[in-house]
Amino acid sequence: MASKSSNNHRSTITNSTSSKWTLSSSSLSPKPVDKKSKTFITPNRYSILTTLNDSNDNTQPNMTQTHSQNVTPKPPVIYIKGVSNFSSFTSNLKSIINSTEFICKTTPSYLIVHTHFHEYYRLIKFLVENSFSFHSYQQYDKRLLRVVIRNLHPSTSSEDIIGSLSELEHQAIHVHNIKRTSDKSPLPLFFVDLKKATNNMDLYKIEYLLHTKIVVEKPFPRKGPPQCHRCMSYGHTQGYCNHVPRCIRCGEEHSSNECTMSPESPAKCALCQGSHPANYKGCPAYKKLNNRPFRREPFISTLPNLIQTFLNSR
Repeated sequence: MASKSSNNHRSTITNSTSSKWTLSSSSLSPKPVDKKSKTFITPNRYSILTTLNDSNDNTQPNMTQTHSQNVTPKPPVIYIKGVSNFSSFTSNLKSIINSTEFICKTTPSYLIVHTHFHEYYRLIKFLVENSFSFHSYQQYDKRLLRVVIRNLHPSTSSEDIIGSLSELEHQAIHVHNIKRTSDKSPLPLFFVDLKKATNNMDLYKIEYLLHTKIVVEKPFPRKGPPQCHRCMSYGHTQGYCNHVPRCIRCGEEHSSNECTMSPESPAKCALCQGSHPANYKGCPAYKKLNNRPFRREPFISTLPNLIQTFLNSR
């Protein structure tokens, strides 16, 4: 009887111990596939996560495409100078553009207006007709790609260059021969502005054009902010400027082409009133701005084109 009770006691202890030490199949020790092999097969407890990631990857492109289709580009901002009555100005905006969806921001020099595309063209037309002093920028999606073509003869016509590039499926809009700064003599260099396309990068692979071995490269970056040739201010270009014109030499309120001052008379800067032309790189106004970051806006179109675009869209 004693032996039977001891055996029963041992079996009870063994069963309880084994039940406590029983582990899940995913926690078992790896078993060798072969005694001579060092490769072990272990269960992957994270396999369900892979399935979830695959399902998410399949649905992600559709979400991205839907999001990209819903996003519309924003029009450029408008910098307006000389707004004396903000309440009256905003009331006019509401009646002109038929919308309250515009945002204004005031700086020491300008009133900055953000709006939508249709309201943007209406606002530009209103500001021009009422002789407001303002400037804006070109739309980002309508900017052209500029490249430099080297080694073409300076007498090569723009029509020949545009036609040859068209045969290579590149749509050129403007071609401009580069001249030497000192004596204005033509150089074997051309600026070419093209419409943006998916094959733009193929331009830099062109080696021959018009029976000439050429090199196509990017233009050197501009040093410092751009200068408007209408009002002589920095940070924008004349194609989108409606400020009062200033002469580059005498600083008076007229176009530089209409200046009657004699070449012997001393120049006067329109920005700092110093005795130098307004485009002098040693001007204190230029030195102050040259140390600050700026957004370069290329000159492509003009204000009449903006108004014509608005009239065509109606």
